[in-house]
Amino acid sequence: MTGELRDIPFTELMAYVLETDTAPTHIGCIEIFKPQRESSTRAAQRIYQDFLKSDAGEPFNAIPVFPRLKRPQWKVCEDIDLDRHVHFLTLESPASIQHLLDLVGKLHEGKMDRDVPGWENYIIDGLPDNQCALYSKYHHAYMDGNTFAMRSERL
Repeated sequence: MTGELRDIPFTELMAYVLETDTAPTHIGCIEIFKPQRESSTRAAQRIYQDFLKSDAGEPFNAIPVFPRLKRPQWKVCEDIDLDRHVHFLTLESPASIQHLLDLVGKLHEGKMDRDVPGWENYIIDGLPDNQCALYSKYHHAYMDGNTFAMRSERL
């Protein structure tokens, strides 16, 4: 992981400073899709493959570096292992929205690994009524809730 360094802006840095083991500072969103022209399994697999082919551009290609005597910085990662960030899960049948919410609750727990860029996407299949879901989780230093909502609308 070699790359350029740039200072972490104060507002982004606060998301790390205020984070504790019992109060992580990441945000998440669940989007539920009901494909009209294909099965939910096929749609979920297509979404998963598209994510694996994507390029994690700025700021999603950086990790925080906290030097002892210098200001914290973002370090750009040259090669991101998308298998650590993009996951395909299938709920056991018969599944319900409550099963999805229980799973997402577990996925949302705990602090995110600071040694890799702070984002994860879970494509989830097996929902009733030919539905699938996308659960996205981002460290708050990468994105605030409003930006998250605006990006989600563009999908």
